[in-house]
Amino acid sequence: TLGTVYNISTNGVWNLPGDLTIHGDVDFDTQYYVAAVAGNDVDMDGFIDDLAGVNISISEGVPVTFLETPTATITEDATICEGMEATIQVDFTGSPNYNFEIALDGVPQGPITDVATATYTTQVTAAGIYTIIDVDNTYCAGSIAGAAEIIVNPLPTAAIGINGEICSGDDYDFDITLTGTAPWDMIEGYEDGASITSTTLPPDFTGTV
Repeated sequence: TLGTVYNISTNGVWNLPGDLTIHGDVDFDTQYYVAAVAGNDVDMDGFIDDLAGVNISISEGVPVTFLETPTATITEDATICEGMEATIQVDFTGSPNYNFEIALDGVPQGPITDVATATYTTQVTAAGIYTIIDVDNTYCAGSIAGAAEIIVNPLPTAAIGINGEICSGDDYDFDITLTGTAPWDMIEGYEDGASITSTTLPPDFTGTV
């Protein structure tokens, strides 16, 4: 006799809804068996009269696993300094294992395959917009979403220009040249390295303190 019957077809074709709710609730990533059954159809309605009876013939079951269509979403914007690394994250739903590819400003960066976990992270150093090109789980093509923008700022530099002697009690303007991305945090110190003050300079700083 048969066990739980989930669906019946008289022509060998099954059209299953996306949530797999048919004659019983079928779970994703669980193995089921499809079998051909021959038996009596006394009332000629196209279906075997008694699937639980003894007067039926059942073929060997063919194993079938229903996979949930995968999705992949990329996130984690970041601003870093030159030479540092940023972490971008891809979150998956659906049946693993996942195969996908990340693009930087639309340029593919190479396939990533056989990811078994629901979250994938990677370290990057290049500035730009990171997106996902495609995702699948070998059998089912999925959907993609999201983007991660990485901004890379150049390392800051500071140069101080000193010209002449300073008399005791006089004020003196030091010309300071800064590069990089404002605002800057600057520590002013004596020649022997002793710290005097720490100053945050505004983005419109022009050069004299």
